[in-house]
Amino acid sequence: MADYPALSTGAVVQVPWSFSRRFETSKNDMETGQRYAWSNRATAKRTWTVTYSDITDAEIATLKAFFDSVSGRLGTFGFTDPKTGTYYAAARFDTDSFERKHVSKNHSSLSLTVIA
Repeated sequence: MADYPALSTGAVVQVPWSFSRRFETSKNDMETGQRYAWSNRATAKRTWTVTYSDITDAEIATLKAFFDSVSGRLGTFGFTDPKTGTYYAAARFDTDSFERKHVSKNHSSLSLTVIA
């Protein structure tokens, strides 16, 4: 299994990035007005939104190759929390689309969301 790639500077993410936790719940609304709700997981999912506001074409190519190698959200990879340094062995992307925005020659921006 591969690990999330670092940039040419050695950093895994650029500032700003964000972290959140989210719980997955299901609910069933009955015709009688009763609602049944339950948790799908015992713990919250950790979510990092990694925003690259200015990266080079070479770094985009590295991230795109990694994204393709894990088949978007299908495959798992190792990811290290940029704040705590905690390693998560079964992280994945939350989407199958890789959408970069071209800013200028050799400068692009990209946002990816990683879930563990």
